[in-house]
Amino acid sequence: MKKPFSAKFIYALAEVITGGSASSCKPPIGIYRSGREIEKFFRGLGHDVGLGGNSRLPFTENLLMEIYDRADGPERIREIAEEAMDPGYYIGHEEKLPSALDYLNERLKSDGLVLNRVGERCEITSREDSPEYQVALSYASEDRTYVRAVAESLQCNHVKFFYDEFEEATLWGKDLYEYFDAIFRKASRYCVMFISESYARKVWPTHERRRAFARALEEKEEYLLPARFDDTEIPGLLPTIGYVDLREKTPEELGELIFKKLQMR
Repeated sequence: MKKPFSAKFIYALAEVITGGSASSCKPPIGIYRSGREIEKFFRGLGHDVGLGGNSRLPFTENLLMEIYDRADGPERIREIAEEAMDPGYYIGHEEKLPSALDYLNERLKSDGLVLNRVGERCEITSREDSPEYQVALSYASEDRTYVRAVAESLQCNHVKFFYDEFEEATLWGKDLYEYFDAIFRKASRYCVMFISESYARKVWPTHERRRAFARALEEKEEYLLPARFDDTEIPGLLPTIGYVDLREKTPEELGELIFKKLQMR
């Protein structure tokens, strides 16, 4: 029976746990841990280990492979990986968490898995069950200044979100009609709809909105998160759906509210 994790992921995990080789000229992946800190990390997960005179990275690689070969190895590796990516370890080094996640996720692709930040922890899930984005932002260009500030707030909380201005290289050359259909109908856990008079009348927001409505019809839980700049009526949006009044919230406050919403699911 095929095991869920490839050897390249195990070796990448060792790099993230240790911070890489002390003799390497490459910048550390994740946070640097001394030999004593590595022992403490594994003992906290029930693995009684001691490095002795061994080098940090080779020792950790060998230990992870030994653990993986046990009957419960895959579950233990999952536990170790999720613990290693706990945001609590990155306090003071928050900028390193996204790059460490990306590094591991590149090596999880062939395994059909993905590491996602869920609230205050990280979880390994199937790629089929995990949307590419936690939230997509749908808005009119007239409201870009406010929405950009929301996006910057989400960045600070390491949320995976779709905001077109930050995806310029990705969007370059794409058939945007088809690509936005995928984003707003399939690839996001939530869609925040920034409602205004401009949003109601413009072509591209209307396209995004229709795709989001189609997704909402398929969902058993809420998908649309309306946020209002004004009282403009949006065809198809029921007046009974709860919304946030942006006249009473700063972009930073809305960003924090979105982050809290993601933690609830």
